[in-house]
Amino acid sequence: MRKRGYLKSPVRENRTPGSVGGQLGNWLSYPDAAIRPPLLKRDFHLNKKGVRQMAKPTYQDATLMLQLAQWGAASGLSEATNWMWSEQFVPDYAEFVEKYPPGSEEFRNVSNICGWFETLGTLYKHGLFNEELLFDWLAVGLVWDRIKGFALGQRKKIREPRLYENFEAMAKAQKG
Repeated sequence: MRKRGYLKSPVRENRTPGSVGGQLGNWLSYPDAAIRPPLLKRDFHLNKKGVRQMAKPTYQDATLMLQLAQWGAASGLSEATNWMWSEQFVPDYAEFVEKYPPGSEEFRNVSNICGWFETLGTLYKHGLFNEELLFDWLAVGLVWDRIKGFALGQRKKIREPRLYENFEAMAKAQKG
């Protein structure tokens, strides 16, 4: 049986600080995740809501935050949220759908906002994103309050009680 040898990567050896996994010694890049030891129970604690989370923000949390911010920027989240805060947004679901039917840009904007926050809520629910960092970064409760008419209306319309449930739970957790 052949033994697998581990060769040093010329890309990693010759990288500039801040590229291909960041500055040396900062954190393991994604290819190293396979050899990283599993997280131990001591690496987590239960927050005041009983949700398991990392004890304090890590470089991994910061990286995830930046990746989520990049995903939001690439998907037009900034423009969508700006529109959501404008006077053109209609908080009542029935009025919203009448004015902005499915397929319209406005309907897509609000669906994208809800989907993005649902993704964050799912990561938060499973303790994969630091609560302190998340709630310092985003005013989740304010966004939920503004958009909940749409989210709850969609939930009722398609008869799916789990739709946007993690977004809603995350907002309630932030409000405390």
